[in-house]
Amino acid sequence: MPDNQDIIQRLDAFKKENPLPFMLREEVKVFTQQLFRTLFDNQTNTKQSLRDLSFTFEKLVRLACWEPQLNCQKVWEDYIQELPLILELLHLDAKAILAGDPASQSLEEIYLSYPGFYAIAIYRLAHPLYLLNFPLVPRLMTEVAHSKTGVDIHPGAQIGHSFCMDHATGIVIGETTQIGNHVKLNRELLLERCL
Repeated sequence: MPDNQDIIQRLDAFKKENPLPFMLREEVKVFTQQLFRTLFDNQTNTKQSLRDLSFTFEKLVRLACWEPQLNCQKVWEDYIQELPLILELLHLDAKAILAGDPASQSLEEIYLSYPGFYAIAIYRLAHPLYLLNFPLVPRLMTEVAHSKTGVDIHPGAQIGHSFCMDHATGIVIGETTQIGNHVKLNRELLLERCL
């Protein structure tokens, strides 16, 4: 069996120079799903879930807080204050989808099965973290939604309230995108007023 010591040393040298904590991706996936359930699942104990999310966020801080001047623990405290507003915005988005998609039957259907709603929900959950200068985690959060739905929304985009995407799969909304209030975006990338 050949001695692979040179190969091992070269690979380890690369990892030392380029520390990429790939387990961060899995932890962000867990965090993202916990957040979504905390907001919408009536079977989830909100108090316990927020406590669990706090512990999960501590793991994310250990893996992703690379700026010593940033108080990453304070990021969590500031972030959870945004959750009620995020929930209100998402309810407006769901109502806009109900009004803008003639095939939709109920808000429950939208919350549970619409990929466009899921993508905008994860964007809305990621955006405040992005604004709090914690950019890698929100980018990975929106990648969770992208991998599930085919909708790629950068957490730095600016999207107003009452937003709906019709047949959302394949839509890309970049970091510099600015979308106003009451906008419907369909797969053909035509903008029109919704509501």
